[in-house]
Order: sequence, then C-alpha cells, then structure tokens
Amino acid sequence: RLADLLEDTSGDGRPAELTHAVLHRWLDPDGNGDFSDGVDGFRLVDAGTHDPELVADIRLAVKSVNTQAVLVGDVNWSEGNTLAPLDAYLNGPLDAVTNHYLFREARALLAHPSEYGSLEAFVQTVDSVFAARTTAQQAALLSVIGTHNTPRAVTSLQNYRIPYYTDTSPREYDRYLIFKPNQAAQFALRNTLVLQFTLPGVPILFYGEEAGMWGANYPDNVKPMVWPDVQYDEEVFHPRNRLRPPDPVAVNDGQLDFFRRVVRFRNAYNDVLTHGSINWMIADNDRPVLAYERVLGQRRVVVAMSIAHDETSVTFEELGLPPDAETSVQGVAIVEDGRIDFGAKGVVVFAEG
Repeated sequence: RLADLLEDTSGDGRPAELTHAVLHRWLDPDGNGDFSDGVDGFRLVDAGTHDPELVADIRLAVKSVNTQAVLVGDVNWSEGNTLAPLDAYLNGPLDAVTNHYLFREARALLAHPSEYGSLEAFVQTVDSVFAARTTAQQAALLSVIGTHNTPRAVTSLQNYRIPYYTDTSPREYDRYLIFKPNQAAQFALRNTLVLQFTLPGVPILFYGEEAGMWGANYPDNVKPMVWPDVQYDEEVFHPRNRLRPPDPVAVNDGQLDFFRRVVRFRNAYNDVLTHGSINWMIADNDRPVLAYERVLGQRRVVVAMSIAHDETSVTFEELGLPPDAETSVQGVAIVEDGRIDFGAKGVVVFAEG
C-alpha cells in the first residue's frame, strides 16, 4: 500500500522510489504523458487512521504524476470505535471522503424509531454534517451504506440493537444474526437507499447490495456475487459451527427493481440532487413521517417516507404538491386523491420541472 511505503522509515530513499514507480505504472502505463489509458485516481484505505501529514504526502506524490488524478479516502473509525472527523481530510489532502454518518443515523432511526429519540434529532445530526460544508464539499462526500469494512447494509439493519461498528460478526458477538434478512430490514434498506440517493453527496453502492446480498462483517460481506442465471446451494454454514435453518440464495428481484428505479431517478435529477438546496418539510414528533425537498431553480424533488412499522399518511397539500402529482419512486404506499397512505416503512418520491 502507498501509505505503508511512505511510512517506511528506513531512510534509504527506496520507499519513495517504489511509490513513484507504482504511481507511474497505474496513472501512465505507457509513460508517454497521456493519462487516458491509466486509472483516474486512488482510494486510500483507512485514511482516518493515518496522520493527516502522511495523507498530504501521498497527495503530493499522486499529483506530481497527474495533477488531475483523484485521491479519495475511507475516513471511518478512529480510536474508541467512533466515527473519525471529516474536516481534517476533506479540507486538505483528499478530494473526496466517505460519509458513514448518514447511514449510521438512518440505521438507528429506521430500524427502531421508538429508541432513536426524535425526528428533530435525526435532522439536526444530518444537518450538522452538511451545514458546516460548502456545496462543493457536500458534493464530495461519498455516501456509503456498506463497504468491505462493514456488514452488508441489510444485515446491519437487521442487527439494529448492536452498535454500528462494534461486534459486527458472530465471530465477535455470538448473537449476531447472519441469516437472510427479514422483510422489515429489507424495507428499511429501501428507505435508506432513498436517503442516500436524494440527500447531498455521491451515492456509493457496494457490489451485491442491489441483488439483496446479506452478510456480517469481513469475510461474510465479500461472498461471491449473486447472479440471476446461476443456481446456488442453500446457505447452511454457521461460523460457530451451529445448526441453523438453510437460506435460499438468489437475486432478490423486488429489491433489484427498486434499486434500479432509484438509480434511474438519480440520473434524471442529478443536477438538483447534487447542487440543490435541502429544506426539511415534515420532521416532528407528531407522527412518524419524514419529508424534505431539494430545489434548484425550477426543478424540485420531494421525498416523503414513513419511519414506523404501522400505517400513517400525509397529504399532497402538506408537501406543496399539485393534486395531479405523480410519483417517480414508490414503495409500500398507496397514492390517490391527493393523499399518501404509507404501509410499514413506505416511501414516495416526486419530481417537478
């Protein structure tokens, strides 16, 4: 790893030579100054564990080869298993950083809202991530819901009573649930996905989330990809060699379809969802509904979702929508006569302009 080479204290200059050789090999394979056949940049693993000065040295090394190369970093956990602060990296050596804060809060809110506290608290925490940063910095946040360093998002949601980044495997905590996630966790994942794709930042998906893959932290989160044209054996192994019910392994077609709709919507309204303002419309404790809008010029996106396990509703009028508004994304909700009736963890997205 580049960080390991640069941290070498042998003093003979060899690590620096190797670093530049590696950079040139991947950024400019032909050595002709044409970077079109090279990689666009590098991801710095566990950037939050490195001294910011070291990360700055890595940036200088990368930019010395290609000034347009991008350096992104996994900024996640620091000492005490707390999320590392982003500013030391986002304001300096890294072009973009991972944002785990959104999923941490969404997981706690959607998986068990009665234990979270309040919707106001959720909004305040999310705002604290965005408000202190410029629009450009917000756009550089890589919004993640699962990575190679975390459990699969849907598995994390199913294990909502366990802290976000501790005891995330049955190897660490013998009661960690490793089985195929239940419907409640799958619906919570849909709402999480909508938050990820409609709030500021670049949505990043770990392979297989869209297919419904599940698993605890490493190595259970890096199972082989599940493909629709392949038949798989049932999952029967338990890391603690316990008896467990078998789980069929196949693509979750319903989840895949929902992911596709959300991704298509993001592509269609990327300008609003990248640069638009965010206004919270419903976020109080009177009912379990979260609603917000993103606005850019004449274009507008409205998101409304239920965080409850029970039915609830909201009207078009409350969302500033015309009576004939049509949904762009819809899940576990009935929309008719200017009213939205949510089922458990229902969600709708509208667009104007």
